[in-house]
Amino acid sequence: MSVLFITLSVLFTFLCLIFNSMKHYKRLVSDPFDPIFVYLLFLIVFFLNNVVFFGHSFNEWTAFVVLYGTVFFLAGVCVQNKSLCSKFNVSHARLIPCWRLNVYICLILVFSAYLLLLKLSFYGVSLRGYMGNMLDFHAQNIKSGGYFWKVFEKALFFMVVYFVYYKVELDKGLRSLIFGAVILIVFNVVSLSHSRWDYIEILIIMAMIWMIVIKQSPQFKSYWLLFLPLLPSIMIALNILRHGRLVDDDFNILDATMASLMGDSGPGYYLDKFVSYFLETDNYNNGIYVFYQLFALVPRVLWPSKPVTSSLIVYTNEIMGENPFVDGSTFTYTVFDFFGIYHFVSLGIGMFFFGYVSRLAYNYLYMGRSISLRVFCILFIANYINTLRGSFVDQLTLLEVDVIIALTVYYFFEKFRLFSKC
Repeated sequence: MSVLFITLSVLFTFLCLIFNSMKHYKRLVSDPFDPIFVYLLFLIVFFLNNVVFFGHSFNEWTAFVVLYGTVFFLAGVCVQNKSLCSKFNVSHARLIPCWRLNVYICLILVFSAYLLLLKLSFYGVSLRGYMGNMLDFHAQNIKSGGYFWKVFEKALFFMVVYFVYYKVELDKGLRSLIFGAVILIVFNVVSLSHSRWDYIEILIIMAMIWMIVIKQSPQFKSYWLLFLPLLPSIMIALNILRHGRLVDDDFNILDATMASLMGDSGPGYYLDKFVSYFLETDNYNNGIYVFYQLFALVPRVLWPSKPVTSSLIVYTNEIMGENPFVDGSTFTYTVFDFFGIYHFVSLGIGMFFFGYVSRLAYNYLYMGRSISLRVFCILFIANYINTLRGSFVDQLTLLEVDVIIALTVYYFFEKFRLFSKC
């Protein structure tokens, strides 16, 4: 029965994707960044993949949670399923000279390096110590310190993507697209990002800018699928880097690839334990972690006794029996952890809302009237798979931060044009 529920979830999502694409574009697949398409990949990687390749037998209740959540997600998407213009003519005047954009980008890179050094100085960690094991540093310091530093990091990243988008729009050529990708890579290197996803996200961001600015319509290129086999190798290499390890003589690429695939698809079978925990204990959190998001940005330096605002950190300890601050691991239970608020009631409402917001952001990706709005939607959609595999509740605070950053950039650079005057 559990296999049937998982299969039905994948089938319903696939049929909805095909229907939506044929209705608007007369193509089987129109855009790899369509929320339905990404959601389909999410179901395949984290659920169907675990059944077919790793022989995991899902609890029937877990499989039903997936099916139930999928139906409400698709309903939310369909309610907001407006037709997009095949060609959108949104032009932005040349408000910022190209040379000034380059100066702004250089300043952001300098600020990023300074922020990293400031953060390490605050925690009393040397640059060499940080390079030795990035994950250990983030587990012991950042997780216990909330999102304080993340706000500044997200602001700088938003700004660099904003200026890269602007440069591509001014030139609309392949050269500016490659230049933008290089700038984003340099930004992550300067920031010494510990996240493997940050580097893959660059490819997604540039592909979206290519579609929005240069092609000006949703695109799906079949040859993009040729890059999928490269992803496990990239993830393995970045994982070795962030752990500060080197490859030894006994390293086996096939074993490492399978281990990486199994580990990265973990949130699917962690959901099993998550659902079982609540069914057995009836210990639903009644939305307390949604409320805690109001305090997520408050530094513990100012509020030492602040409760843990992340539900994932709490459930890693309670359900998985590991301490994220000591072990360095935070287990995620996918977007279906809406179930933990108040079982199927919260799951249905949460997944419907999530589907609605996802499609709304996708619509504005192509029909937004300002660069800041489009950049906000680019970053939301580019990180969409991480949102699905993580927790939408835990990311509410950072989503609100992105909204504030987008509004600030809009008023400074587009409405009042404070930085565009010669």
